[in-house]
Amino acid sequence: MLSESSSLTSVFGHCQTNLTSHWLMEATQNAVRGMIDLLGKQQGLNPEDAYMLCSVCADLRISEIVDQPNWVVSCYIPRVVFE
Repeated sequence: MLSESSSLTSVFGHCQTNLTSHWLMEATQNAVRGMIDLLGKQQGLNPEDAYMLCSVCADLRISEIVDQPNWVVSCYIPRVVFE
C-alpha cells in the first residue's frame, strides 16, 4: 500500500520539496515532480524548462528513513539561480 505525503517550502535560500513513500525510487521521482510544479508556480517556468533546470542544479537527499519502510526524499534548488 502506498503512503504518500508531500510538502513544498522555501527555506534557507532554497526551494525545497519533500515526499514520503514506501518506495525510494517513487519518492525520488515525486520529489522532482513536486519541484517542477513548485518552479512553475513560484517562478512561472513551463514544465520543460523546470525539468531542465532540475537536471542541472537540483540536489536530491534522503532526508529520513527512520520510519521504515517510509522514505522521505527532498529536492533542493538554490534560490540564487533566480537572482
